[in-house]
Amino acid sequence: MEPQRTGKTVIAMHDARQTMRQVEKENLELRKKIAVAYGYLWHVNNEPGTPCQYPPERAAYEARKILRDTMTHEQRGDGINAARELMGI
Repeated sequence: MEPQRTGKTVIAMHDARQTMRQVEKENLELRKKIAVAYGYLWHVNNEPGTPCQYPPERAAYEARKILRDTMTHEQRGDGINAARELMGI
């Protein structure tokens, strides 16, 4: 037997679905930005035979710009510090 739904329950369920749709939309937008940033970083590859030569400095800048706009100041700092640790500097 299904429990009876009250008006408050229906509103809460509607709000939860709306929140989930917003989170899914934000997730998709972030994934698209990450994919474009990866695309820029792929072009940093300066090996002979790379089909599309693009200045590595410009590609890295564009990738950073995309990623920077997806994070808070604190998140960027955490990421920078984590990378420094992995690089041993």
